Amino acid sequence: MRSIAIVTDSSAALPADFFAAATASGGLAQVDLPVSIAGQPLESLSSAEIDAAIVTAHVQGEQVTTSGASPGELIEVYERLASQGYAGIISIHLSGALSGTCDAARVAADMVQLPVAVIDSENLAMALGQVVMNLYRFTENTDDLETAVEVAEDLCAAVKLFFFIPTLDALKRGGRVAPALAMVAQMFQIRPVATVLDGKLIYLERPRTTPKAIERLTELTLDFSAEQAKGSHRFAAGVPAPTGRVVAVHYCGNLLQAQEFQRSLGEPAKDAELLPLPPVLSAHSGLGALAAVVY
Repeated sequence: MRSIAIVTDSSAALPADFFAAATASGGLAQVDLPVSIAGQPLESLSSAEIDAAIVTAHVQGEQVTTSGASPGELIEVYERLASQGYAGIISIHLSGALSGTCDAARVAADMVQLPVAVIDSENLAMALGQVVMNLYRFTENTDDLETAVEVAEDLCAAVKLFFFIPTLDALKRGGRVAPALAMVAQMFQIRPVATVLDGKLIYLERPRTTPKAIERLTELTLDFSAEQAKGSHRFAAGVPAPTGRVVAVHYCGNLLQAQEFQRSLGEPAKDAELLPLPPVLSAHSGLGALAAVVY
């Protein structure tokens, strides 16, 4: 039996088949990050119903908000894993600059008896999910928590997310961007292309048309892919080294466009997972978002 359990959150966009297999096998737990529309929580809805509700809310211009996990929720998860016999936990979450979940995890870690190492991935979506997947596989064969934490930090540093948002309206409604910036973006028809750096959203390009934005997203993704493929990465035994593959393509209500984007990326994205953004992220991205994750 593995001795180290992994805890993450629903921003990680873990593929359904991996999540089902890992939770059935044991040693992986995920806390859901709540989403509300016009102040009404969506927790009672199914996953498909939540996705549909968020799409409708964006179309109708309703405010979609999110919140982080609470210390109480995380304490409950940690104690459950302790009762199952795990000797240690790595609790790894989306960027602390974008959510209070890491802070909540640190509070919770101090309230339980077994050791819990809290890691701010400084990322989100499958840029976090890819780390979780590789870390879960690595911890199957080690009981060294310190080494596993070092591996997790190396994995976080090796993955990159690039994304395109067709409008800042959803971010403005959710309070994630200043209204003045959203107004300027709308006035000049800006289509931001961005990445995550040191846990913060960084706008790299500001094209004025969607085709230009997707073209730049494609170029930035492939440039990093080529750079990553040439890199020299020294990881612990049993940890797959980065090869510059596009491991995931994300979308929000624009599956056909995402499929075309994946095709445009060519061979590096041949085996990429095509995944909708999880609700806690699509709540802020708005419809038509695209993202690529490179490892």
